[in-house]
Amino acid sequence: MSSENKKFSLRFLEKKEFLKYFLPEIGIGGLQWVTGNNFEHGELVPLSIRFAGYPQVFELQARVVWRKSKPPMRPDLPDGVGLEFTSKSAAVLNELQHFA
Repeated sequence: MSSENKKFSLRFLEKKEFLKYFLPEIGIGGLQWVTGNNFEHGELVPLSIRFAGYPQVFELQARVVWRKSKPPMRPDLPDGVGLEFTSKSAAVLNELQHFA
């Protein structure tokens, strides 16, 4: 089943938790997502990102750039799915980075 028909929601308890998994060197920005879901390389993933205690919701689109491995630039993170935000999400990503 394609994830394009689903929307995934990530909720972070603290802003620094998001920043821990944010990967600025992946395209315009990316995220290491630790998950058990099976994503295909290149698959588009619509995301909603929220932070506990804040009403803001950030709606972004990302593409899977690696699956179930450590991020190339961040060996300190656990295995997971690497997401690169698409250019369509650039303005929202800028707001998200400013917020976090």
